[in-house]
Amino acid sequence: MYLLSNRYKKPFSNENETLVVQFSVKHKQGIHCGGGFVKLFPDTLNQEDMHSESEYYIMFGPDICGFGNNKVQVIPHYQGRYHENNKTIKPRINKDTHLYTLIIRPDATYEVKIDNQQVAAGDLEDDWDFLPPRKIKAPYTRKPRKWDERLQTEDPEDKKPEVKSGCIFDNFLLTNNEEFAEEAGNKTWGIRKDIEKQLRELYKEMEKRKQEKEAKKKKEKEEEREDDIWGIEEGSEEDSAEDPGNYRQLKEDDDERVFLGKNVEVHVDQRMNYNWVTSGYYSEANDVA
Repeated sequence: MYLLSNRYKKPFSNENETLVVQFSVKHKQGIHCGGGFVKLFPDTLNQEDMHSESEYYIMFGPDICGFGNNKVQVIPHYQGRYHENNKTIKPRINKDTHLYTLIIRPDATYEVKIDNQQVAAGDLEDDWDFLPPRKIKAPYTRKPRKWDERLQTEDPEDKKPEVKSGCIFDNFLLTNNEEFAEEAGNKTWGIRKDIEKQLRELYKEMEKRKQEKEAKKKKEKEEEREDDIWGIEEGSEEDSAEDPGNYRQLKEDDDERVFLGKNVEVHVDQRMNYNWVTSGYYSEANDVA
């Protein structure tokens, strides 16, 4: 998916000059399969119709898919073809912000840096197949009878993994000055990485305290449950008296005994009227059959 692009006000050329492509990327949700790369397009690009098949000059950045297919892609466009780098360059796979730098020099040498540290370097002709493979004469070689003439075939076991969103790109830089690019990286990504480290350590400490607190609460609940179980099994009078339900029942029994022990006066007249007086409370009922 391609969502963002930016056009330079004036087209530039790196002919006979060094080209430095640099940017930072952060996979804040982690990533199992997806690309964190950028592309340099020709000035003929229609940005409103940009898609995966749009022609580009260079693609550069981390390409992550699973555990065994992770590499930093450096794919230049040369003589109508895209050439993938033969040398495997491992990216950084975590949730931190990382700085990726590609340097292509006029002497046909290159260098790739991650976090301002060199991870690959060499000659372009050695690590890319720019020239067609050499052919040797083999007049007696025959094509197998079951030769498949199709250029491409579908893999029935191919499963498309889910790509996570949440990649943050920043600190884009195109220049011909290697020293300036390194200094700019230290002043942007370099400051951010220290802050991220502090926040990561703080988060780990908070999570550790949270887990310890939860473990303590769990242990206390288990101890209370064990105490309740032992109290029920013993059935002691002391434990029963401490139970809130037993205490309420005992109190109600005591109140009833106090009520029955009070002096209650009942007067009955010839009309079967009766009055009762209890502890300052007065009530009257008439014509009760």
